[in-house]
Amino acid sequence: MKTVIGAQKQRLEYVLMLDRKWSAEAWKALFVKNPLMHCFAIGLIWGIYENGCLKTSFRYLDDGSFTNSDDDEIELSEVMQIGLVHPLELTEHEKEAWLEQLDDYEIIQPFDQLKRKVYKVAEIDKNKTACEIFKNTEITNTTLVNRMTKAGWYKGQAQDAGFFYEFIRNDISGKEKDPDGKLVNIGMTAELKFSGTYIGYYEIEDVTVEELYFRLPDAAYNDNMKLGDVNPRYYSEVVLQLKKAINK
Repeated sequence: MKTVIGAQKQRLEYVLMLDRKWSAEAWKALFVKNPLMHCFAIGLIWGIYENGCLKTSFRYLDDGSFTNSDDDEIELSEVMQIGLVHPLELTEHEKEAWLEQLDDYEIIQPFDQLKRKVYKVAEIDKNKTACEIFKNTEITNTTLVNRMTKAGWYKGQAQDAGFFYEFIRNDISGKEKDPDGKLVNIGMTAELKFSGTYIGYYEIEDVTVEELYFRLPDAAYNDNMKLGDVNPRYYSEVVLQLKKAINK
């Protein structure tokens, strides 16, 4: 059971990253009526969304009711779209209100949702395609490979002499049809470039981290997005992962 709960925590953090939404009916079936997921329903802050935008946040109580950050009871309708709230979407006042409410009811969140660090694209960088937060950071090749792999990134294609120069993660949340009727992937791809190391990394040596890029999963290589067009959640969560991996 402990292993299953741990796996669900990781899954829900991934859901937070990819901005997954459910219908109210599907959400209740998964989190309210499922005994295994019931603890997550109570311990996390949820949002009601319309066209992808947060309209209001709420918490599910053990008595079956729903309350907002002011501790006022609210009702859910079946047409609502529900998802995990990211702290990027809350004002400081709303965050503090939720934290106070959780503290009052002695509820410990199953993972760090409200207090997690957030990262936003600076206004002057929104038209750039390269994120340079980690540029020129030095780290040993073994440490970088181990931490990036553990965080869900994979090695780029080996090139001359068996060296690779990037780590990539593909995060696919589903499929949809484009205007031409072609089925395409929904999600994001992130790519971190570095000075390179041998695919087997037998010798421990320092490598230098370079730029971070984002693109759509079906986009051509190097068809990178402007940072201002990247989903804010995804950008924040990727940077958070890399901060932990690179210790910057």
